[in-house]
Amino acid sequence: MASSTPSPRPSLARLATRSALWTGFSQYFFFGLGFIKTIILSRLVEPEYFGLLAIATVWSSYFAFGRLELRLAVFNSAEEPDVLNTQFLLENLSSLIGFIIAGALAVLWPAVAPPGTWPLIFVLLIVGLFETITSTPRYVAEKRLRQDVLGRLTVFTSLVGFVVPIGLALGGAALPALLVDALLPSLIVGAGAALFIRWRPTLL
Repeated sequence: MASSTPSPRPSLARLATRSALWTGFSQYFFFGLGFIKTIILSRLVEPEYFGLLAIATVWSSYFAFGRLELRLAVFNSAEEPDVLNTQFLLENLSSLIGFIIAGALAVLWPAVAPPGTWPLIFVLLIVGLFETITSTPRYVAEKRLRQDVLGRLTVFTSLVGFVVPIGLALGGAALPALLVDALLPSLIVGAGAALFIRWRPTLL
Protein backbone atom coordinates (compact mmCIF):
# COMPACT_ATOMS: atom_id res chain seq x y z
CA MET A 1 0.00 0.00 0.00
CA ALA A 2 1.54 3.21 -1.15
CA SER A 3 1.80 5.93 1.44
CA SER A 4 0.72 9.41 0.46
CA THR A 5 3.42 12.07 0.57
CA PRO A 6 2.71 15.75 1.10
CA SER A 7 2.95 17.92 -1.98
CA PRO A 8 6.18 19.91 -2.13
CA ARG A 9 6.06 23.60 -1.36
CA PRO A 10 6.59 25.97 -4.31
CA SER A 11 10.22 26.88 -4.91
CA LEU A 12 11.50 30.36 -4.20
CA ALA A 13 11.89 31.05 -7.94
CA ARG A 14 8.33 29.95 -8.62
CA LEU A 15 6.98 32.07 -5.78
CA ALA A 16 8.94 35.09 -6.98
CA THR A 17 7.74 34.66 -10.57
CA ARG A 18 4.13 34.19 -9.55
CA SER A 19 4.32 37.18 -7.20
CA ALA A 20 5.79 39.42 -9.90
CA LEU A 21 3.16 38.40 -12.44
CA TRP A 22 0.27 38.93 -10.04
CA THR A 23 1.70 42.25 -8.84
CA GLY A 24 2.00 43.56 -12.38
CA PHE A 25 -1.37 42.28 -13.53
CA SER A 26 -3.28 43.51 -10.47
CA GLN A 27 -1.70 46.97 -10.61
CA TYR A 28 -2.51 47.45 -14.29
CA PHE A 29 -6.01 46.06 -13.76
CA PHE A 30 -6.58 48.37 -10.78
CA PHE A 31 -5.29 51.38 -12.70
CA GLY A 32 -7.22 50.62 -15.90
CA LEU A 33 -10.57 49.98 -14.25
CA GLY A 34 -9.99 52.91 -11.89
CA PHE A 35 -9.35 55.21 -14.85
CA ILE A 36 -12.67 54.25 -16.45
CA LYS A 37 -14.46 54.57 -13.10
CA THR A 38 -13.04 58.06 -12.55
CA ILE A 39 -14.37 59.21 -15.93
CA ILE A 40 -17.83 57.87 -15.08
CA LEU A 41 -17.88 59.31 -11.55
CA SER A 42 -16.72 62.71 -12.79
CA ARG A 43 -19.88 62.87 -14.88
CA LEU A 44 -22.18 61.66 -12.10
CA VAL A 45 -20.80 63.55 -9.09
CA GLU A 46 -20.67 67.31 -8.66
CA PRO A 47 -17.13 68.78 -8.50
CA GLU A 48 -17.66 70.22 -5.00
CA TYR A 49 -17.85 66.70 -3.55
CA PHE A 50 -14.50 65.82 -5.09
CA GLY A 51 -13.08 68.97 -3.55
CA LEU A 52 -14.53 68.24 -0.13
CA LEU A 53 -13.08 64.73 -0.06
CA ALA A 54 -9.73 66.00 -1.37
CA ILE A 55 -9.48 68.53 1.46
CA ALA A 56 -10.41 65.87 4.03
CA THR A 57 -7.79 63.53 2.55
CA VAL A 58 -5.09 66.19 2.86
CA TRP A 59 -6.01 66.88 6.49
CA SER A 60 -6.12 63.18 7.39
CA SER A 61 -2.68 62.72 5.84
CA TYR A 62 -1.37 65.54 8.04
CA PHE A 63 -2.83 63.88 11.13
CA ALA A 64 -1.25 60.55 10.14
CA PHE A 65 2.25 62.05 10.21
CA GLY A 66 3.16 60.27 13.44
CA ARG A 67 2.45 56.77 12.21
CA LEU A 68 5.48 54.50 12.11
CA GLU A 69 5.76 52.06 9.22
CA LEU A 70 7.85 49.10 10.34
CA ARG A 71 7.64 46.88 7.27
CA LEU A 72 11.40 46.30 7.24
CA ALA A 73 11.30 44.97 10.80
CA VAL A 74 8.98 42.19 9.62
CA PHE A 75 10.94 41.57 6.40
CA ASN A 76 14.22 41.19 8.29
CA SER A 77 12.78 38.88 10.91
CA ALA A 78 12.08 35.17 11.07
CA GLU A 79 8.51 36.07 12.07
CA GLU A 80 9.33 35.74 15.75
CA PRO A 81 6.26 36.52 17.88
CA ASP A 82 8.14 39.22 19.79
CA VAL A 83 9.06 41.05 16.59
CA LEU A 84 5.57 40.85 15.09
CA ASN A 85 3.89 41.88 18.32
CA THR A 86 6.26 44.83 18.76
CA GLN A 87 5.70 46.00 15.20
CA PHE A 88 1.93 45.70 15.64
CA LEU A 89 1.95 47.57 18.94
CA LEU A 90 4.23 50.41 17.82
CA GLU A 91 2.41 51.04 14.54
CA ASN A 92 -1.00 51.11 16.19
CA LEU A 93 0.07 53.29 19.09
CA SER A 94 1.77 55.74 16.73
CA SER A 95 -1.35 55.94 14.54
CA LEU A 96 -3.38 57.07 17.55
CA ILE A 97 -1.38 60.31 17.70
CA GLY A 98 -3.36 61.59 14.74
CA PHE A 99 -6.66 60.83 16.44
CA ILE A 100 -5.61 62.75 19.54
CA ILE A 101 -4.49 65.81 17.56
CA ALA A 102 -7.55 65.73 15.28
CA GLY A 103 -9.91 65.36 18.23
CA ALA A 104 -8.28 68.26 20.07
CA LEU A 105 -8.48 70.53 17.02
CA ALA A 106 -12.08 69.53 16.28
CA VAL A 107 -13.06 70.59 19.80
CA LEU A 108 -10.80 73.58 20.40
CA TRP A 109 -10.44 75.04 16.90
CA PRO A 110 -13.03 73.51 14.53
CA ALA A 111 -12.76 76.40 12.07
CA VAL A 112 -9.23 75.33 11.15
CA ALA A 113 -10.79 72.91 8.65
CA PRO A 114 -13.50 73.88 6.14
CA PRO A 115 -17.13 73.21 7.18
CA GLY A 116 -18.29 69.66 6.61
CA THR A 117 -14.84 68.12 6.46
CA TRP A 118 -14.43 66.93 10.07
CA PRO A 119 -16.71 63.87 9.70
CA LEU A 120 -14.85 62.89 6.54
CA ILE A 121 -11.49 63.39 8.25
CA PHE A 122 -12.42 61.05 11.09
CA VAL A 123 -13.80 58.43 8.69
CA LEU A 124 -10.50 58.48 6.81
CA LEU A 125 -8.55 58.27 10.06
CA ILE A 126 -10.60 55.26 11.18
CA VAL A 127 -9.87 53.50 7.90
CA GLY A 128 -6.21 54.38 8.33
CA LEU A 129 -6.33 52.77 11.76
CA PHE A 130 -7.86 49.63 10.24
CA GLU A 131 -5.03 49.60 7.71
CA THR A 132 -2.57 49.80 10.61
CA ILE A 133 -4.33 47.00 12.49
CA THR A 134 -4.03 44.74 9.43
CA SER A 135 -0.48 45.85 8.61
CA THR A 136 1.23 42.83 10.17
CA PRO A 137 -0.60 40.21 8.05
CA ARG A 138 0.07 42.28 4.92
CA TYR A 139 3.77 42.56 5.72
CA VAL A 140 3.97 38.82 6.44
CA ALA A 141 2.24 38.03 3.14
CA GLU A 142 4.73 40.24 1.29
CA LYS A 143 7.65 38.67 3.14
CA ARG A 144 6.46 35.19 2.15
CA LEU A 145 6.20 36.32 -1.48
CA ARG A 146 2.44 35.84 -1.49
CA GLN A 147 1.76 38.83 -3.67
CA ASP A 148 -0.45 36.48 -5.66
CA VAL A 149 -2.89 36.57 -2.75
CA LEU A 150 -2.63 40.35 -2.44
CA GLY A 151 -2.99 40.62 -6.21
CA ARG A 152 -6.21 38.60 -6.21
CA LEU A 153 -7.54 40.80 -3.43
CA THR A 154 -6.61 43.88 -5.46
CA VAL A 155 -8.46 42.55 -8.51
CA PHE A 156 -11.51 41.80 -6.36
CA THR A 157 -11.26 45.29 -4.86
CA SER A 158 -11.15 46.77 -8.36
CA LEU A 159 -14.33 44.98 -9.40
CA VAL A 160 -16.25 45.82 -6.22
CA GLY A 161 -14.84 49.34 -6.25
CA PHE A 162 -16.10 49.79 -9.80
CA VAL A 163 -19.67 48.61 -9.27
CA VAL A 164 -20.51 49.97 -5.79
CA PRO A 165 -19.41 53.63 -6.13
CA ILE A 166 -21.02 53.97 -9.55
CA GLY A 167 -24.22 52.41 -8.20
CA LEU A 168 -24.25 54.83 -5.28
CA ALA A 169 -23.62 57.78 -7.58
CA LEU A 170 -26.44 56.72 -9.89
CA GLY A 171 -28.68 56.55 -6.82
CA GLY A 172 -27.85 60.13 -5.89
CA ALA A 173 -25.49 59.33 -3.00
CA ALA A 174 -22.58 61.36 -4.33
CA LEU A 175 -20.43 61.74 -1.23
CA PRO A 176 -20.88 58.11 -0.05
CA ALA A 177 -19.87 57.00 -3.55
CA LEU A 178 -16.57 58.86 -3.31
CA LEU A 179 -15.98 57.68 0.26
CA VAL A 180 -16.55 54.04 -0.66
CA ASP A 181 -14.24 54.46 -3.63
CA ALA A 182 -11.51 55.78 -1.33
CA LEU A 183 -11.98 53.27 1.49
CA LEU A 184 -12.53 49.91 -0.22
CA PRO A 185 -8.87 49.14 -1.10
CA SER A 186 -7.69 49.37 2.52
CA LEU A 187 -10.69 47.48 3.87
CA ILE A 188 -10.74 44.57 1.42
CA VAL A 189 -7.00 44.01 1.06
CA GLY A 190 -6.43 44.40 4.80
CA ALA A 191 -9.24 42.05 5.81
CA GLY A 192 -8.30 39.52 3.13
CA ALA A 193 -4.65 39.45 4.18
CA ALA A 194 -5.66 38.99 7.82
CA LEU A 195 -7.91 36.05 6.93
CA PHE A 196 -5.22 34.44 4.77
CA ILE A 197 -2.28 34.80 7.17
CA ARG A 198 -4.41 34.16 10.28
CA TRP A 199 -2.00 36.02 12.53
CA ARG A 200 -3.22 37.42 15.83
CA PRO A 201 -1.28 39.57 18.29
CA THR A 202 -0.29 37.95 21.56
CA LEU A 203 0.42 40.98 23.69
CA LEU A 204 -0.34 39.49 27.09
